Amino acid sequence: MVERLKTLLERDHIDRILEADIEAQEKQREFVCRRMKDRFDTICVLGAYSQDDAYAFKSIVPCASMSVASPFQSAEEAAAVLAYKIPGYVYTRIVNPTNYLLELTLAMLDGYDLNRYSDEIQTSALTTSSGMAAIFTAVTPFLHPGCNFVSSNKVYGGTYMQFDVELRQLGAECRWVENPGDLSEWKNSIDDGTRFMYVETPSNPGLFIADIPALADLAHSNGIPLIVDSTIATPVLMRPLSLGADIVVHSLSKAMTGSARAIGGALVSRKNIVTKEKNAELRADFATWVRKWPYRDIGACMSPANAERTLDEIRTLRHRIKTMSHSALRVAEFLRSHPKILRVNYPGLPSHPQHDLARREMVMVDEEPANAFSYLMSFDVKGSVADANRVVESMRIGYHTTHLGSSCTIRIQPSCTTHLQQGEEARRKAGIGETQVRYSVGLEATSDIIRDIDQALATVS
Repeated sequence: MVERLKTLLERDHIDRILEADIEAQEKQREFVCRRMKDRFDTICVLGAYSQDDAYAFKSIVPCASMSVASPFQSAEEAAAVLAYKIPGYVYTRIVNPTNYLLELTLAMLDGYDLNRYSDEIQTSALTTSSGMAAIFTAVTPFLHPGCNFVSSNKVYGGTYMQFDVELRQLGAECRWVENPGDLSEWKNSIDDGTRFMYVETPSNPGLFIADIPALADLAHSNGIPLIVDSTIATPVLMRPLSLGADIVVHSLSKAMTGSARAIGGALVSRKNIVTKEKNAELRADFATWVRKWPYRDIGACMSPANAERTLDEIRTLRHRIKTMSHSALRVAEFLRSHPKILRVNYPGLPSHPQHDLARREMVMVDEEPANAFSYLMSFDVKGSVADANRVVESMRIGYHTTHLGSSCTIRIQPSCTTHLQQGEEARRKAGIGETQVRYSVGLEATSDIIRDIDQALATVS
């Protein structure tokens, strides 16, 4: 009798926990559904942090939950949560309260165009330890030994190496598209073994702009997802999910966290992605499925301290992107007419090969006139590698480093740094010359930036 009573009490205990958790989850869902009807800036500033949260934590800003684990009220609850029978926080490697607030915010921002006209949130997100971890976490669920995937060759050097070396060692072939603006080249690379298409837009460092709707249509006609790295644009300038993409990846370390104080990544997926995978849960909610299964085993979680920092930085995201983009256009126009510059890659210039496409896709959210073309450009110095070195080393505004998207101006030579490992031939095909300089415009006074570039170029004979 005692054992039977104990079993009944335990069952009642679990039922009460389940009821409370479901009630709390439903309350949060209703709040998020209301918040996603707000404007972009409101979501940036307030995100998924409600007034109830503020009162509960006695703080008007989200606080970092630095604990590695969450406590359980009973052994039964622990078993139920870890088996995904009831919702709950478990271990920061799987889900953390601060990280989850950031994920909800990112889902609303990247899904801004989709969610505002729906009664249910159409996107979900997952944060990772870095942008490279976000890419790996996003693509590997689709890969099987002997399969292939198709990618633009105009990608960040780390992405190139992950695809061409690490994933190849896992038995997956990367088929590079050398002219990603040519839809027929993509089409000719796809066969029955192709698992996904991947593109980086705008690309780093060449600023290639992809025709996302056309690529999405091609991918979906072949039953595969389109994955887009939208790090440079951020949701302020481009929202690939509303253009037809299935999954978006970000390096949150860049413009999302303009202070350069936090490293992290994210993947955001729309509901009901197109894929050859038969797993219904994966298809219905990719980001959530990834969290439950491969993510928990890979261990690529974001630090809660970095998540808190990113939440704070996102509050000013649109304003930073707007200011840096407008400044970058002025810098690009200055460089375009400079006698010591061979070429300028910037989608805001009419000379850019995808300028018209950029005008259609790179749209400043909630603003008219709406076009802005990001803070990043690259330019080729006339002369030798030594001349390009001298220009970079002579600049005094900002820093010579591998980062980009920061509130401070940053420059680097990709051929001998960020894209060195992929080799000379691959760089040539991607349009990365030896005298090319990648230049990320910050929030300094535009006139100071231009004067600094001018004096640096004066060092070249």
